[in-house]
Amino acid sequence: MSAVAQSSCALSSYLSTSSVASTRPESFVLSGRLESSARRDLPRAEATASQGGGSTAAGRLSLASALLASGIRLFRPGHNFRRPPRLRHALPSAAETEWQQHGSSEEDLNWIDEASERESIETVRTRLLDTVPGWPAEFPEDMVHDIQIARFLRGHSRDPEQAAAFMARALAYRQQLLSQQKFQDLRRRQAGATEADLGALPRATGFRAMGICAVEGLSEDGLPVALTAARLLDFDAIEELMKDGDDLDTCLKCMIEQRALVLHNLSVQQRRMVKFIDVRDLTHVRVLDILGRGRGFVRKIIKTLALIQDFYPETVHKILIYNVPSTFDMIFGGLIAGLLNKRMRSKFKVYSRQSLQTSMAERLGACATWSWLSQVTAGVDFHRLQLGGGGFETAARWLGATGQTVQWRVQVLDGPGVTLRCAFMPSTKASAVEVRVRSEPLALLAVKSHEEGTFTAPGAGVLIMCLESLASAERERTAFAAEAAAAAQEQAAAERERAAFAAEAAALDQQKAQLAQTLELHEQQRILAAGHPISSKTGTPVARQAPASWEVQASLTSSVAGTLNPPSKHVEP
Repeated sequence: MSAVAQSSCALSSYLSTSSVASTRPESFVLSGRLESSARRDLPRAEATASQGGGSTAAGRLSLASALLASGIRLFRPGHNFRRPPRLRHALPSAAETEWQQHGSSEEDLNWIDEASERESIETVRTRLLDTVPGWPAEFPEDMVHDIQIARFLRGHSRDPEQAAAFMARALAYRQQLLSQQKFQDLRRRQAGATEADLGALPRATGFRAMGICAVEGLSEDGLPVALTAARLLDFDAIEELMKDGDDLDTCLKCMIEQRALVLHNLSVQQRRMVKFIDVRDLTHVRVLDILGRGRGFVRKIIKTLALIQDFYPETVHKILIYNVPSTFDMIFGGLIAGLLNKRMRSKFKVYSRQSLQTSMAERLGACATWSWLSQVTAGVDFHRLQLGGGGFETAARWLGATGQTVQWRVQVLDGPGVTLRCAFMPSTKASAVEVRVRSEPLALLAVKSHEEGTFTAPGAGVLIMCLESLASAERERTAFAAEAAAAAQEQAAAERERAAFAAEAAALDQQKAQLAQTLELHEQQRILAAGHPISSKTGTPVARQAPASWEVQASLTSSVAGTLNPPSKHVEP
């Protein structure tokens, strides 16, 4: 065993149709390719009854074979792809980060607002008439539709002048694509498409090498989902694609153009601005590989993001990045953030491994989650799983009906042990908020120990099972405790600062009161120096009042002295 503690374990499971686990339950093999692009059916299960007299272990299937997706609709049956290399490097966990608190809002999915957007749309149309030759007659309907203009407006702060300038550039770019036969053929085949079928694109096998997969199911907002999984990257195949730069460019540009067509068709059909949810799964990614052999590919992907931002705005609603390594902030800041505008950066949301299950429930539907996890773990052998220090693996199991039961068994073969966490996501959106997530481990296993358990589905949905190295869990708990202690210290420091500020404010108030008393004393001394009488009530000097009239003063003087007469009217006082 290496210097880093590793755990070996075996995970087996089987399904039962009965709500009560029996000694000989029926086992289900979830198999088959995903349905064609014309359907969005939920996963199917084929039952094969186990024969009596045998060991129950015979009916137990490894999770790898029990998971759906022996293939996806992108590939021809029986097509053999090189299995991704087993990565030994275990990624440390990363804290959840949001690049901007307020990202793409749900209001941006609304259809055109006639009251607030119609005038701006007409302004953009007028500007394009003056700047774009052949507008709008020589362009396809999806490029000149009001919803397309609305995408540019919303992507550029609803500024019609800026939107018109960017849309003119986008139209020139897409008109150049339309002059090529491959793009003409693509648009003809995909004219009415409402689902992005990667198999319909040129060099379709290249997408697998780039880790790009089709996803069955929708997000919780009912939006289509696209997946890029770093563990599926095949750098050898990517290097072959990059030898002929046109091949890689064609793959990516055709994919973006297809997505634009699909989103337009869905938007018109649903009367809202439909966008993609992009999932980036960085599980088991080796940053050195990405920055080494994959550097050219990364640059190409970044340019593609910039292309989407400028020429295909508001086609992405959220970019969800899962299982990020600790160095992701450096990569994102250095290679991506500088090329993307504030609007595009606000769409990124980064999740750590600790928030994996809850974040899935918040953003993705059960079927999309199952489709994602089952594809990326299709080559994982759960019968003998190696988890290095910091290692983890996540599996998904589809449960098609109420009362269907999963029985699982985990056995630690070597190493310090593993933890197992489970969560169930219902397939109906109405009950998605009630997702039962157990953040605490279901089992904390010691060396050579094993654990068994049962879960009965309350309805159709997906069961997520996450195995994690015990050494990793202990390290994460230590890191969490350190972070909590640091947060407590910061809070205590903030409390001390607030107390110091309050004391300083009180001292200032006291100084103000003392200054007011000093000013009052000086005023009293001034009045006394002027010879004013002292008030019998307050004990303070009272300023003399000017006489109301000369007649009154003269009358008082006469009554006292008896010799003085009032002054004449013409006499100056």
